[in-house]
Amino acid sequence: MEPVNLPAASGLSTGMRKHHWSAALLVGLALTACADTAAKERALSPGSSAAVEARLPEGTYRTSPVGRDRIEAVLEEGGFDAKEIEGVTGRMSSQDRVVFTVKAQSGRWTQFQSFNGGPDELGWSGTYRVIDVGTVAATDACGTVTYTYRLSGTQLRLKMTEDTCEGMAGDSRTGELMAQTIFFHSAPFEKVS
Repeated sequence: MEPVNLPAASGLSTGMRKHHWSAALLVGLALTACADTAAKERALSPGSSAAVEARLPEGTYRTSPVGRDRIEAVLEEGGFDAKEIEGVTGRMSSQDRVVFTVKAQSGRWTQFQSFNGGPDELGWSGTYRVIDVGTVAATDACGTVTYTYRLSGTQLRLKMTEDTCEGMAGDSRTGELMAQTIFFHSAPFEKVS
């Protein structure tokens, strides 16, 4: 997938997997550098008590509103350093809220975000397939992101286990990991339709 060319004022790295972030969310999700650690793996963990469904039911799954404090905590738990975390949350106020949405339907996997009660805005879109009990893979032109999932009632938790996007390194790779951490670990998703 082609690099993202963002305005210098956004504070974001370029060359990462193309996400269609809203201008307001871009301010809050300025992505910077780090390396893979065991702490990041723990931060992405979906939990162990929920029963795993054999199939991921199609539908729309949405988080509750997530604030700056929660995003900072998730990134800290994920092993990101204070400078990286400040790069993401430094321009957010304590009142700012983000809601994340995943729509899995008819073989399409689409991610949205809504900032401060605004409309859903496209974040990422591709195809998906359920690989086996508790594993789903979402693919776009850049590559495939594989997740384990746990579904308990209407609550869905996802954990990224692999991201095969070609050509991502350094700040771009870090940005991808931070975005995945924020989107998929800030709060569980509830099935809304």
